Formats: sequence, C-alpha cells, structure tokens
Amino acid sequence: MCLFEDNVFVGNNVGLSLYSSDNNSIYNNVFENNNKGIVIDSVNNTAFSNSIIGGDEGIVIYEIKNIIKDNILFNIKNIGISIYSHENVVKNNTIFGVKEYAVNLFAFGNNVTYNFLKNNYRGLYINADENLFVYNNITGSKYNGIVVVGSLNIIENNKIAGSGNYTDIGLTGSYNTISRNDISKFKNGIYINGHRNLVYINKINVKSTGISLKGNYNLILKNTITCNNLGISVNGHSHNVNSNKVISKSSGLKLNGNKNKIVSNNIKFRINDIIIHDNRNSFSKNQISGNKKYGLPFSDKNKISKNMNNKNKHHGIKVNGNVDRLCGIHGLKIAGGPNIVTNNKLGKLSNKKICVYGYKNKIRKNK
Repeated sequence: MCLFEDNVFVGNNVGLSLYSSDNNSIYNNVFENNNKGIVIDSVNNTAFSNSIIGGDEGIVIYEIKNIIKDNILFNIKNIGISIYSHENVVKNNTIFGVKEYAVNLFAFGNNVTYNFLKNNYRGLYINADENLFVYNNITGSKYNGIVVVGSLNIIENNKIAGSGNYTDIGLTGSYNTISRNDISKFKNGIYINGHRNLVYINKINVKSTGISLKGNYNLILKNTITCNNLGISVNGHSHNVNSNKVISKSSGLKLNGNKNKIVSNNIKFRINDIIIHDNRNSFSKNQISGNKKYGLPFSDKNKISKNMNNKNKHHGIKVNGNVDRLCGIHGLKIAGGPNIVTNNKLGKLSNKKICVYGYKNKIRKNK
C-alpha cells in the first residue's frame, strides 16, 4: 500500500504505472506531456485530484475495482480515460479538449457518474455490456455525444449538448435503457439499431431527426421531441411508440415496417404528421393537429382507431394501398384494403368527411 502525492511527471512514456500493486492512492499529482499519464494494472487503487495535461492517453485501467475521481484531464491527443476491466468507478472528473473520446469502456459492470465532458471531439464510447452512465454532463462534442455497442447498458439522467452535425446518442445492441436524458444542439437525437431497447422520458431538441429506430421490439415511451425535420423514424417490426409528444416544422413520424403499435402520441407538425408505408400496423388514441398536409397517411391492412384529427388542411387520415384514385380533401381517405378504421374524430373540413376506394375495409363509429 503506497501513497503517491504531490509529484510532477513530465515527458515520460508512462508517468506512473502500477503493476500487481494493490490498494494504492494516487493523489494531487501533475502529469504533463507523458505518452500515458497513469496506467493501473492492479486492484483496489484510487486515483483522485490529479491533473493530466497533454500526451496521448490520460488514464488507462486494466484491472478491477479501481476508483478514478475528481481528476482534471486536458488537451489529450487520443483518449482521456480507457477502462479494460470491470467494476471500476469513474466519478466527478473534468475532461476537456480531448481529440478523440473522453471516456472509453471495453468491459462490463463499470459505473461512470457525475463527470463533466466539455469540448471533446467525442464524448463516451461503450463497447461492452451492463455499464452504467448516469448524471454526466457532456457539452460541445463535435462528433458524437455517446456511442454504445452492447447490451444491458443504462444511459440515464445525462445532459448532452453538442456542437456538430452528427448524432447525440448512437446505440447498436439490445436490452439497453436510454432514459431521462436532456439532449440538444446536435443534428440528430437518438439513433438505435437493435432489439428490445427502452427509450423513456427523454427531452430532445435537435436540428433534424429526434429518434431514428431500426430493429424490432423496441419501446419508445413518453419522450418530448422538438425538431426541424422528422420527429420519429421507425424501421422494422413490432415496435411500440407510445405517449410521446412531438413538435416539428416538417414531419411527425415515418414508419417503414409491419406490426408496429403507434399509441397515445401527441403530434403537431406543419407538413405531414404520420407517414406509414407498410402493413398490419396499429394506430390508436393519437392526437394529430395543425398540419398543412396529411394527418395520417397509411398503406393496407392497418388498424386505425380512436385518433383525434383537428385543424389539418388536407386529409386527416389517408390510407394508400393498391387502388390509385383521387377524391379531393377529406377527413378520411382510403385507397386499398383491407383496413379497420373505428372511433376516430376526423375534425372539421369544408369538403366531405370520408372517401373510400378499395375493398374489405371496415369503417365504424367515426365522427
């Protein structure tokens, strides 16, 4: 057990390395222009209140149960902190001006909390499962805020504000949770390619697309999205998009896939609210208003029920299928079938309420 305190390490290949040396404390040291500032290949060590300036990598951890906290890392050429083992804690560090990722995780079961990542090229990279990234503040990232490749990770209660034309959170994997994050100033908000992920109660304010989704069986629940282009883009089958609030200057939701459920969303857009190009989707209890074009364009074999469509300048609900006809502006237009359309409020239009060209459609109890 050793205490390394009040030392200055300048211009070395490695400033300080611990190999097979456990239970040490590295406190209040200065590391300047070393190739690697601190390398820990042992267990139960604590590195805290150190300053690491310049060099290629700041802190590298190869073993378990180490604590990295209250450090300042500045102007690192490559990676700020890299973790290659599990059960480590990275807490309350300030990392800024890093030319690549501020924090890299390559192992499961690590906790990254209460860190301030400012003006780095990229924020966090996780290539592992079961990590926790909560209560961090990421500002000014020029490329990505967070990139996750893995499963069962939790990204929660972070504030992420970028400065580039890329994606705030990019995720490839399954069974991850992205919840209660405040996301802004990137071109795109959240991109997911995977299965059974939960995106829950996030606040998203971005330039282009709020949430872009690929894969199957993902749940998009109770998010608030403000954007210029597209609120939610859904590709795949069996997704559940439920109780989201979307405000955009262009389109609300675009769906390419089958057997998806679009339920209880509040969508207000200037052009198209919902664009759905495939079949066997369920669209119910949504509130659609204030659009200059179509409220709900659909394809064949969909179930459309208990939606409210108000103040749309063109069709409130439009279903495009195998029949190509024109019939003016209506509260409900169907071309194709079979579809089920029940218990919708179509709003007030100067033209006719319902226009149908198709076969085997069931239209009941609409107003």
